[in-house]
Amino acid sequence: MAGTPSAPTPPPDPPGSADLTSYELADGLWLAMCLAGRSRPRSTGPATPRQPRRNTRPRESPRPAPSPTPPWDQERKAPDAPRRSTPAEPPPWTPAGATGLSDTPVPLPHLPSVDAIATAVWTSVPGLENPRMLERALRPLRRTVASAHDLVLDEERTAEALAEGEPRLPRYRPARERWLDLVLVVDTAPSMAAWRHSVNEFSRLLGGLGAFRTLDIRLLDTDRESDLRLHGPGPEAPEFDLTDPALPPRRRAVMVLTDGTGAAWQRGEAQRLITHWSENAPVVVVDLLPHRSWYRTWMTTRDARLHAVGPLPHGARCTASTTDSDAVVGAAVPVIELTPRWLARWAHLLVGDGDDWSGAHVLSVPGPPDPEDYGLEPDDEFAPEHPQTPAERVLQFRAGASPTAFKLAQQLSVAPLDLAVMETVQQLTQPGSRPAHMAEVLSSGLLVAENRPAANPFAATAHRYAFLPGVAEELLATCGRAATAEVMRLVLTRLSVSVPEMGDLVRVLTTPSSSQRVTVPAGASEDFAPFVRGLSGLSGPYRTWADRLGGAQRFSAQDGGVDPLQSGRSTLPKKPVSEPRPETVKGQHFRTVSEQGTLMPDGHSAEDRGEPGSMNDANTPTTLSPVERAIAERRKAGSPPPVWGNVPPRNVNFTGRVLSLQDLHTRLTQGTTAVLPEALQGMGGVGKSQIAIEYTYRHSSDYDIVWWIPAEQPAQIRAAFVDLAQRLRLPTSIEANTAVPAVLEALRVGKPYRNWLLVFDNAESPETVTPFFPHGGTGRILVTSRNGQWVNMARTVQVDVFDRAESVELLRRRGPELTDEQAERLSHELGDLPLAIEQAAVWLTETGMPAEEYLDLFLGKKEEFEGRRSELLELAPPMDYQLPVAAAWNVSLDRLKDTNPGALQILQVCSYFAPEPVSRSLFMAGRNAALPGLLGEVLSDPIRLGQALREINRYALARIDHRTNSIQLHRLVQAVLIDQMPPAEREQMRHAAHLLLSGGDPGEPNVTRNWPRYAELLPHIRASGAVECDNHWVRSLVVNTVTYLFTWGDHDACLELAQDALRTWRVSIGPDDPQTLTVARYCSHVLRALGRYSEAKELNTDSLERRRRTRGDADEDTLLAARAVAVDMRASGDFASSAKLNKETYEQAVRSFGDREPVTIAAAVDYGTALRLTGDFTAARDLDAVNLQYAVDALGEDSLLTMMLVSLLAVDLRECGDYVGASEMQENNSIRFEQLAGKETPITLMALRHLGEARRKAGDHEGGLAAGTESWERNERRYGSEHIDTLSAASSLVIAQRQAGNLDESVELGGKTLDLMRQTLGEEHPFTLGTMTNLAISLRRKGETERAADLNRQARDGLIATVGPNHPYTLAVAINLASDLFTLGDAQAAAEADEETLRRATETLGESHPMTLACALNLAADLRGLGKTNRAETLYAATLSSLRQVLGQEHPATLAATRNERADCDAEVYLI
Repeated sequence: MAGTPSAPTPPPDPPGSADLTSYELADGLWLAMCLAGRSRPRSTGPATPRQPRRNTRPRESPRPAPSPTPPWDQERKAPDAPRRSTPAEPPPWTPAGATGLSDTPVPLPHLPSVDAIATAVWTSVPGLENPRMLERALRPLRRTVASAHDLVLDEERTAEALAEGEPRLPRYRPARERWLDLVLVVDTAPSMAAWRHSVNEFSRLLGGLGAFRTLDIRLLDTDRESDLRLHGPGPEAPEFDLTDPALPPRRRAVMVLTDGTGAAWQRGEAQRLITHWSENAPVVVVDLLPHRSWYRTWMTTRDARLHAVGPLPHGARCTASTTDSDAVVGAAVPVIELTPRWLARWAHLLVGDGDDWSGAHVLSVPGPPDPEDYGLEPDDEFAPEHPQTPAERVLQFRAGASPTAFKLAQQLSVAPLDLAVMETVQQLTQPGSRPAHMAEVLSSGLLVAENRPAANPFAATAHRYAFLPGVAEELLATCGRAATAEVMRLVLTRLSVSVPEMGDLVRVLTTPSSSQRVTVPAGASEDFAPFVRGLSGLSGPYRTWADRLGGAQRFSAQDGGVDPLQSGRSTLPKKPVSEPRPETVKGQHFRTVSEQGTLMPDGHSAEDRGEPGSMNDANTPTTLSPVERAIAERRKAGSPPPVWGNVPPRNVNFTGRVLSLQDLHTRLTQGTTAVLPEALQGMGGVGKSQIAIEYTYRHSSDYDIVWWIPAEQPAQIRAAFVDLAQRLRLPTSIEANTAVPAVLEALRVGKPYRNWLLVFDNAESPETVTPFFPHGGTGRILVTSRNGQWVNMARTVQVDVFDRAESVELLRRRGPELTDEQAERLSHELGDLPLAIEQAAVWLTETGMPAEEYLDLFLGKKEEFEGRRSELLELAPPMDYQLPVAAAWNVSLDRLKDTNPGALQILQVCSYFAPEPVSRSLFMAGRNAALPGLLGEVLSDPIRLGQALREINRYALARIDHRTNSIQLHRLVQAVLIDQMPPAEREQMRHAAHLLLSGGDPGEPNVTRNWPRYAELLPHIRASGAVECDNHWVRSLVVNTVTYLFTWGDHDACLELAQDALRTWRVSIGPDDPQTLTVARYCSHVLRALGRYSEAKELNTDSLERRRRTRGDADEDTLLAARAVAVDMRASGDFASSAKLNKETYEQAVRSFGDREPVTIAAAVDYGTALRLTGDFTAARDLDAVNLQYAVDALGEDSLLTMMLVSLLAVDLRECGDYVGASEMQENNSIRFEQLAGKETPITLMALRHLGEARRKAGDHEGGLAAGTESWERNERRYGSEHIDTLSAASSLVIAQRQAGNLDESVELGGKTLDLMRQTLGEEHPFTLGTMTNLAISLRRKGETERAADLNRQARDGLIATVGPNHPYTLAVAINLASDLFTLGDAQAAAEADEETLRRATETLGESHPMTLACALNLAADLRGLGKTNRAETLYAATLSSLRQVLGQEHPATLAATRNERADCDAEVYLI
């Protein structure tokens, strides 16, 4: 790329602008000279070309030119239309007033809203896994060239002209413009509907990339019976000639998005058309399916080695040709996957930056089929001998499909197959799945599609599907009843808003024994059929409903064996959407399977389906079914927000509070630029939460996000933020320390939603809650709290008790007919407290007791309670505990004690839980516990438990939420219950609460599927004081919860609970108890993670001494404690002592357990790590190689410990000089880590960092930079900038940035990393000193050699003192310091230093180690500088020969050596 990029050309000024263009200025100067009586002088230089005025009128559309014969067989000529044709109407993503893409100098398409779909109800999995990495992969395309048409003022030449005299006219130069036009051709086969969000998001990414002058989108219909059809997107889009994508201008590339399943791919027409395009322009085919699934499509590929011919923009064409002599392809078209690595390789090939692309895949073009060769008709070539039965079809699909795709097909068997509904089922039931799984279902051969006339084939309403006869029943037979019912409930709930009759089916699912009426609207049988089929599959009482609904012959077609596709309002084709390609096809298809499979993306993107700018059109058919009507009407005003979560059920008897709601709404809608919280503040029981709930329901349509956050404890807030991150589909993990910052940033920047409302309920501690407030953005925050401190940091709305009219209204609404006097008297006695009014009204309604009798009873209770005020004040503050409330509840509690004492005991146990929802499953889990009184009997009998919960709900003593199957007590009810019990009963019920919690312990806290359960138990563990329980299993629950918090990433909450348990257990069960020492070990882990190394070391040292004294040296827990102490030694920089202790631990494990036991293998891993840090890479390599084989034999290849050994062995090989072998191992292993351990786990991030380092060492500087950047960013999100893993990744990235030529970035990050290393690890830590020399290399490369030499001298002296003169760190620093001296002109000192370093490196690392060879090369340069030419050239020749043998001819270090450049030696920061 020639020239220096300049600023992009600004768009032309609009007519009537007050600013003058440079041309207008030139004309004005000339006219001024003429008016002054002077003629215009003749220019002595070349005439400045006049910039043509830009025509702002839209150009005419190209003339449709479909041809019955292939256009490339006709005479090649351009159509009459302009070269860059623009539709008469702008594309759907063009904002109002724009003229289209082709006339805009900087085209940035804005995507449209997604169809007629309500994003509040119909959601989908994200289309792209990591858009940021895709954008980074395409950055090489961001080039500019000199424009042939546009000019800009050349200020330098103009100034020179003014200085020289006449003519004093402006001078111009060609403007810089983006170098490439892109034509995006999108396949519109029916199966491509599964990829509509991927296509949508990727086209948006391309439009915003800033690499293309224009981005034109063409839709290619490959599912037609005869010829292909090419047309534009949007309504009334014109048709284009099939040659259009490859027409001039010359700098044009074509990208085809497809899944290769259309009929034209089967016939070979699509392949031939695309190959024809490649003769005139570079073409790439992006197969949206993962590489491992390409064999299922009609698009076949061949392995090839590609190289660019005539790179753009200078060549007449840019094509790729294959060097494989056996390939039956002409102009080769690369076929790639939609992943960063594939896109980056294609981008470099296109711009001519890289070498040949070996191992590429090119499109194979089949020849025309000859039916005579097979004795078959062309259409019957793949026809089976006998039609497949439904069972055979399902079995065939199950054999070849992924488990996720088959499970999705099962769940779709009971849902209407409108695309939006299908996507919602996928997102709700398979949140980790990808569009590829939906594509598997659509291309399975199980479905048929009704193609509806629509302007946009990617609209959700463009396709409706149905299962082939009998297939849905076969799928349903393989699905569990619970999963079937859940899918039906999810879909019916969403459809019932616009089709109320479907709400009746929801109630049927809930209470099948009811006798309610279900009405099926006329013409809606097709929409109800899946649910009737599901009811039939659920059997039991549901079968009766299925028979009842089918009795009117509405659904008899499917049950009676008649083709169900002929029923309903339309006739669907009997041909499946896409038949999967046969495994073997005669003569013309080749199956290409890569040696290494490509991972399915599993991350989340945060994409708003409803933003303007999507490719999906909003047009819907004129006639809508009830299902389609439900989808469309969700877009209307008043629909719930797209993201709605955790909001409690609405109180249907909510009364009054009109002024409070108005005041709150006014405050929340004020146009302020800062996010200031609004607080509802008041005493307990006044209805703060109820006001907040009512507000969210009344104004739900005003927001895009409404998220309810229980805020009593930080762990609950973090859990709510993790849930919100998943709902927003942010690209983050489920760990709190990555999810919380991701959500806060998304809310701050307003992506994907700008208008949000967060409700922090029961936020009692402002200092705990405020860190979770977004710092900026356009959303709103609402807080409910009893704490009066909020008045100092939020705009508060004081919530008081009801006024008398509101109390009377609620009593009359909920209770029986009351006189004014009775209602007034009740309100007075109850203190107008909303909670008490509600409870009394329910009592009167349920019992039918006269109001006078209730008042007499109530007043009696009040007198009994009066004498216990002092006891009450000891229990809770007076503001939070109203005397009339307790008296009122005592009436209900006494009645419950008489009618169902077991129910009362359930409430008594729940009084020790947090005032948060308690899952009913927790009661079921405690059925085998030794519980007191009737409690054990009630919990062991589901029927009695259900009766007890109904009694509790009857008296409004607790909130029963049937949606979550949970019970929740108000804190005041809990206080009254505890106050009622004598001390002995209190302890008994508190212990019962502990036993219930321990019964709900799922075990295995390291398994992610158990994390939601621990998040649910955590607030109750704290509220009940479980750490004080003397039961062994309750303490085990506490230990497991601590483990969960550490693994999940909530280090602060983990430390708080661990330290609480440690303090308590040291007193209660002793400091030497195994459980005490176990929680102490986790406490040290989290202290180390938080950078508190000295505290962690002190705790681990004490634990090791206690383990040795109580359990002996050979005990497994003792070995764990010893290994923890060794880690502390390494963290402090004492590598030698750590190696000694790890060696003793490993040898003890071998003696006690043998060398093949997991505990021994784990000890060997630590010992190998210690050897690596001392610089003994050979010993570490040998040890890791042996134990890797042991791990494979004992644990299997997929064990995380086995995979970690593979990664560490690759590090050993790398440091021993085998760079290429190490890189290959890390490439394969990193993929398996993501697949088996997840993307954001610490072990995966470690493997990613090792991968980046291995790529760098092997010469792949760009790949190393990509992996290093990703590793550093993900570590920083997870741990923060001061964590040792983040610092290690940053140190590695500093090297990668330097080797990629980004010296400024390298120096900036290196300086910050060095400062953090000094603060965190200390000035003399080897890692700090290693980071120092890495920074020094970048400084020398920038020309700051004096500063670099000072840093290297400091690093050398420190390393000699800490790790010795022969450590690889010390040798690397010595080599770099010699380079500093040579650069400063002291060749003699450099030669002396390199002589000594070469001797030490040869003794320590060997004469063929790359570091030794680097030192020898530098010494040759020193000798050459001193004039010792003969010795220098002899040493140089021998070293260069060795370097070529070790690293290869094309390694960047070898190439640099051939240019006589000095070699630098990096200091990698290793795992501790």
